[in-house]
Amino acid sequence: MQEIRPRIELNLAAIEAGYRSCRRLARQSFRPYTWIAANLPKPQRMGLEALAWYLGQCIELLDLESANQLPLEVWCEIRDDVGDALVGECTSIELAALADTCQNFSIPKQYLFDMLDGSDYWIRFRKLQTFDELEVLAYRLGGAMMAATVPVLGFVREDYEVPACRLGKAIFLTQILANALNDASRNKVFIAQQDILETEWEVDRFKLKQTSNSLTDLVKLYATRITRLFEEGGQLVNYLDFDGRRTIKSLIAFHWNLLQNMQRNPESLLKPGTILSNRDRFSLKTRHLLGMEGNVPVIPGDNPAH
Repeated sequence: MQEIRPRIELNLAAIEAGYRSCRRLARQSFRPYTWIAANLPKPQRMGLEALAWYLGQCIELLDLESANQLPLEVWCEIRDDVGDALVGECTSIELAALADTCQNFSIPKQYLFDMLDGSDYWIRFRKLQTFDELEVLAYRLGGAMMAATVPVLGFVREDYEVPACRLGKAIFLTQILANALNDASRNKVFIAQQDILETEWEVDRFKLKQTSNSLTDLVKLYATRITRLFEEGGQLVNYLDFDGRRTIKSLIAFHWNLLQNMQRNPESLLKPGTILSNRDRFSLKTRHLLGMEGNVPVIPGDNPAH
């Protein structure tokens, strides 16, 4: 029988401490992107930080390995802790903040479990055979996260789930491509095996930071697929209120520029920290502060009705 983990006393002090901890931990994991939500009111920033903390927990699970494709005990514990937290039985202050966010913004709990399922999906199989399988992972760790953030950002139209999920997938896959070297050095290759064979991508040579024509072919293949997702997912801005649109526009602009730079210069994957220069990052941040986030081809023009 599984041991019941200790619960914390759930009160305002615990929830506030949880939000502070989520903020600190989220900034450790996602520091390059914190400015993107700077325009939002504090309650919304706090909600995003709680979700970002949770995403960070799911991503950390990707480093675990399962014997014989069986679920790991730690994964099951986290799943149970999340379920209990959503009914007021919290094992940590961070989960208290996450549960508070879900309640305040009416976030469907299914998205939280989809994200954990994404971690379990990778833990069990490690190698994804087809791009369809990679898209499943991209939905669970990208699309579900984006769909969960929309209620926090503020929406003015229902039925936002499809563009939200496609945008989340596009962002996740862009990050997979940008971080391919760091992941490969830790023996994590998210690229579908079928695509590796088709492009004849030499993973061992890539680990040694050696360029090849096959790297160019791989980047071209993935950039084409991701661009299509950005074109569909960019429609999400039409479902959001003013502040939400600003945040999502900057998030799109950051990753669109990242993708375009990789497409123009595939060898930049060998130096992941330089794909976006400091000048590029400063320019994107400045445009956000000035309210000029929308100058990206995959972001549709503003609808005056919103």
